[in-house]
Amino acid sequence: MTVPGYRLAPGAAEDLRAILAHTLRHFGTIQHDSHAALIHRAALLVAAEPDRIGSVDRRDIAEGLRAYPLWIAARRRGASPHILFYTREGDGIAILRILHAGMDPTQHLPS
Repeated sequence: MTVPGYRLAPGAAEDLRAILAHTLRHFGTIQHDSHAALIHRAALLVAAEPDRIGSVDRRDIAEGLRAYPLWIAARRRGASPHILFYTREGDGIAILRILHAGMDPTQHLPS
């Protein structure tokens, strides 16, 4: 059995680097490691089930685009203000961006 995986697009890789650098600088190593693990867990969850409960169809921005708030993977509101934006790719997903919930995704994603 193949385990679905995920790929970070260049924009998402830069988002992840910036998010984790900010977390380390402002909240320390323990929170940095926790946040990195949460992002990885969320990515694996949606890679295994791209239409999972909690994900949102964002075809209003681009065909095939979905969004998944990290707080759902953490099972508590406020755990992370970030959202994974992804599309299906092969047996898994491509994460296009990891954006703060306060950001307008139409300004940061291709249409």
